[in-house]
Amino acid sequence: MKRLILALVLCHPLHWALVAGAIQVWPEPPLPATMAKTTTLAVLAPDPEVLWLEMDADLLADVALGEDSEALAAVMWTVLNRRRFDGQLLETVIQHRQSYGSMRGGRFWASWRAVPGLRWSTRPCAWARAVETAYGVLLGFSPDPTRGAKFFHRSGTWAPPWAPHASEWVLVGSHHFYKAAA
Repeated sequence: MKRLILALVLCHPLHWALVAGAIQVWPEPPLPATMAKTTTLAVLAPDPEVLWLEMDADLLADVALGEDSEALAAVMWTVLNRRRFDGQLLETVIQHRQSYGSMRGGRFWASWRAVPGLRWSTRPCAWARAVETAYGVLLGFSPDPTRGAKFFHRSGTWAPPWAPHASEWVLVGSHHFYKAAA
């Protein structure tokens, strides 16, 4: 039972946010004597790198849910490869939330959310795994299996007309990765 509780605590997104320093915890201002309990207040740090990490983890959890760690890392590498191209800003990389998503019911659903990780409260282990993979890629523990790819799509789905010939694609997990055709 203790191991199960420990596993649940370690998989919780707030645990990883505290470890990563994304959340700072400090005591609240003094309370009236009638409410003299020791309480704490958690406030998100407005650190752009932490925001990148959370958004990357949100993308990984959405796009590659159920994939192995290598496939998660490959999706993360496409984000990094786009960022490295001419030093693009966040909104350019994700094309104003029109990039990195999926088609469901004939409608495009963006993988990026305004509050990263919020929708993963029912799947804390998937969120923790995505955060761990994002850290691994950002810290250089995972080499780029995509060979510099900036684009991908799921196997068996529509391939964009501008994609290069299939012989230039790299298959990782259930996604094909490639650079745009020249």
